[in-house]
Amino acid sequence: DFAQLDERCRLLLEERLPQWAGTSRCVLLCTHGALTCAVIRRVTARPLSDFWMERRGNCSRVVLDWDGGTVRLIDK
Repeated sequence: DFAQLDERCRLLLEERLPQWAGTSRCVLLCTHGALTCAVIRRVTARPLSDFWMERRGNCSRVVLDWDGGTVRLIDK
């Protein structure tokens, strides 16, 4: 359900990304479109009701920047 997907997205952005960013300059993730929507929603601080506002296909391109504490959307 959306709550579980949102929790996996939170873990990705708050725990995994900082781990990877400490060892790599760039990180490439290939995901289902729903997780991509969840990432965009979380990074832009939209409510859960806006989840499908921007439908994304599997492996669609989204560029994020992580500055050591904050993730921001660069390009979608």
